[in-house]
Amino acid sequence: MNKHFPILFISLFVALQCIAQQQKLSPIAQIYLNKNSGLNKAEYNISALVQVNENILENDLKAKGILVQTKAGNIWSVMIPMHVLNDISNIKGIDYLETSLAAKPQMQDTDWIQTKTNLVHQGYNLPKAYKGNGVIVGIIDIGFDYNHPAFYDEQGNCRIMRVWEQNKTGTPPTGYNYGNELTNSTSIKAAITDRITDSHGTMVAGIAAGTGILSKGNANRGMAPNADLVLVGLYYGQETFLDDKNVSAPSFVDAMNYIYKYAESVNKPAVINISWGHHGGPHDGTSLLDKAIENLTGAGKILVNAAGNEGKTQLHLLQKLANDTFYSYNYFNRKIYPYEKNLTDFWGSPNSDFAVQIRLTDTLQNVLAASNFISASSNQLTSGVLVNGIDSLTFSFACQAKNINNNKPNIFVNYHNSNRVKYFVSYAFTSNNTDLHAWNCGYEWTKGYPLFLANIPGQPIKSNYISGDNKFTVGESGANSNASVAVGSYNSNVAWQNYWGNVKTVDDISQKDTITGFSSRGPTTDNRTKPDITGPGYFVGGPASSLTPFNDADITDTFQVNGKRFDYIMSAGTSFAAPCVTGAIALMLQADNQLTPSKVLSMLKNSARVDAKTGIIPTSGSNNWGWGKINTYEAVKLAFATAITEQDNVGNKTIIYPNPFTNSIQFLNNQEPLWVEIYNVSGQVLFSKKILPNESIQLAHLATGIYLLKTTNENGGIQICKLVKY
Repeated sequence: MNKHFPILFISLFVALQCIAQQQKLSPIAQIYLNKNSGLNKAEYNISALVQVNENILENDLKAKGILVQTKAGNIWSVMIPMHVLNDISNIKGIDYLETSLAAKPQMQDTDWIQTKTNLVHQGYNLPKAYKGNGVIVGIIDIGFDYNHPAFYDEQGNCRIMRVWEQNKTGTPPTGYNYGNELTNSTSIKAAITDRITDSHGTMVAGIAAGTGILSKGNANRGMAPNADLVLVGLYYGQETFLDDKNVSAPSFVDAMNYIYKYAESVNKPAVINISWGHHGGPHDGTSLLDKAIENLTGAGKILVNAAGNEGKTQLHLLQKLANDTFYSYNYFNRKIYPYEKNLTDFWGSPNSDFAVQIRLTDTLQNVLAASNFISASSNQLTSGVLVNGIDSLTFSFACQAKNINNNKPNIFVNYHNSNRVKYFVSYAFTSNNTDLHAWNCGYEWTKGYPLFLANIPGQPIKSNYISGDNKFTVGESGANSNASVAVGSYNSNVAWQNYWGNVKTVDDISQKDTITGFSSRGPTTDNRTKPDITGPGYFVGGPASSLTPFNDADITDTFQVNGKRFDYIMSAGTSFAAPCVTGAIALMLQADNQLTPSKVLSMLKNSARVDAKTGIIPTSGSNNWGWGKINTYEAVKLAFATAITEQDNVGNKTIIYPNPFTNSIQFLNNQEPLWVEIYNVSGQVLFSKKILPNESIQLAHLATGIYLLKTTNENGGIQICKLVKY
């Protein structure tokens, strides 16, 4: 018989705003406001994204102390005084406001041979070598070593064109009121770094676009070694829940806008890399960050996101509810810490409702106390405390009946268990009809994400208790957007030799070229395939910050410049698979600087490499692999072919007959000589000749396939078309 403990159950129901007010504040914003109520004063500002309508007046915002940073269509990044959040429903023109969870780096040899990037660098069967010339590579991250040789060319010129240190004080970029901008090589060199305790950004930037100079044989060169770099050091603070310095979505939006604006000013295309993520949000492309990404990207403006490293983590839960109730435990790595805290984000089907209960149990799974069931349709912030002796479980539920952009009900839960040794936390959830998704998103550096489990380990599973899964784990810092390229990871290296000649083996399980276990899995909750592509991510070589010490066993190359040591290391994560794809896209943009996100995605998918390890990938893609492994060479060939076919045909309307053809073609209705060129899809010229009006040419020697035909008349009018031989 279970022992019964004396229980004091206290439930505090706090309706902080009216229902209309709640509908304008996202549940995360509600929790943020409640948690920081002690800082409710005019001089305390936070970052947020707002969705606005045609009635918005910027002067009205200024009058309330709201400063606009970036306008991404109808999604604006703002700095807003804390006290103004209480009055959000009275501000004309604002439909919705979101703060976001703190993103974290997606960490876990730029393999340009395996991705066939070496062929692109050589210009093999291409009109020229492609190394990223004339393209901007933007990196939004932390821990940049501005003086690492990877960011300089062979003549010693700094390839970093601009830096925005969002977390420093100084002179902000034009249009912004925070951070410090560095605009020339002298100031960039003198600044040294944005954040001395990290190296993540150095590695990411080096993989995407490092030169690799001074490394052995330039073996550590990046994918686009001749591209220009623009770096943004994120506005990033201590790793605590919803500290204002960690509200990452506005920082990403501002950074993207900053990089694209600079690229426009120098008339160059840009591709941006974000190797960060979290799991607070609907995972369906409708968050304000995802919508801002759609508004900011476009022709010559591409975004790449790391998919995430939660492929082995049961942080997601999916259950169809139909007048029944299910239960699940939140389970942390039970290290010796006195307490635990977590965030859980629940989302239902559009136009439905559901309710959640939080429960305190002992180590034998006996329920000691439970809150009331709280429904999303309550549209309120509800806080409570479950008390057992001197121990307590405090919680807050932020409820939203219908999200403005997807019509889904949402409950965001924040809890604190004061005694993790004696107690476990579980949820009960019920609905008459909904498909309930939930994510444990309270990541802590020392513990990782908590899991959804059907039982406490070592205890029996009871009826209607369910475990989570690793699906729908692509991260929420843009990777679920319709306009971004989400990148997963495959095992490119499972053993390597370090600088001192010692062979290091990853583990006894991983096999080369297979999908990496940690690589996050799709799909999105609106049933789109994610990730889109995979890149080398386990293990990858790149430059390390000279300011951060590393384990010598991970160092693959080291050298000194003016008495200062610089290293190249091996590391793992979709953080480092993403910049492989970012660099590849930079090469594609060199071939066609007007590529749109949809065209880039199409080309990556159509050129992706499949093999025995990927297996057969359906035309709809795979939620492990996307459409396969990045094949830079074939992707650049497609970009080059597209650039040719999209040239202006005005002034030349030549008719080619027949097309498709077998042995010969004829040019009809041309009244003047034409210069005729025929290319294969790699851009190699196969035929070149000046012909007379109505002349035919013999092409029986060409192999069956698709070609590009270019004709130029005497006035310079150009026509490009596809030519097919049977």
